[in-house]
Amino acid sequence: MKKLLIATALTAASVSGFTAEPSFNFVEAGIVKYDDGDSKKVLGNFEFNTNFYGVASYEIEDDAGDDLTAISIGAGYKTTIGASTSLYGQLEYTDYSVDTDFGDFSEDGYNLSAGIRSMVTNSTELFGEVTNGNIDSYTVTTIGIGARQSFTDNFGAYVRYDMTDRDDDFYGVGVSLKF
Repeated sequence: MKKLLIATALTAASVSGFTAEPSFNFVEAGIVKYDDGDSKKVLGNFEFNTNFYGVASYEIEDDAGDDLTAISIGAGYKTTIGASTSLYGQLEYTDYSVDTDFGDFSEDGYNLSAGIRSMVTNSTELFGEVTNGNIDSYTVTTIGIGARQSFTDNFGAYVRYDMTDRDDDFYGVGVSLKF
């Protein structure tokens, strides 16, 4: 039994020794499924240096003639904890605009996020984050979990599930391009 435990520990150590930290240089495109409709979303992260990165996203939802558009831009700070795991925090400015049959309106605010990303194998990343969004007078806290799977060095897919404190859970799936 001890030999099995030692062999398992050595195997886990050797696998984690080859796994690099998660990349913050990627673009993702996918579908987000909400309770009241679907949206299309594009998200990009771009590393400025070892610790700082930029983030931007564009999301559009067309729900029976009503269009909701959300554009976010921000920056984050990341730090490694171990060879394959990063902790991060980011702040984003977000502009929401809604075009309805009854008129148009726009609101803006911020999202503050903290999370962890970990490469569990050379091609599989798991992540979790907590986000507090404040758009004008509306505040929502979201807890998200997900996975990214690489099929090649640059191409992969992702899946995520998010739970809000407003009982509006949603999930997303899409493709990812690393650079």
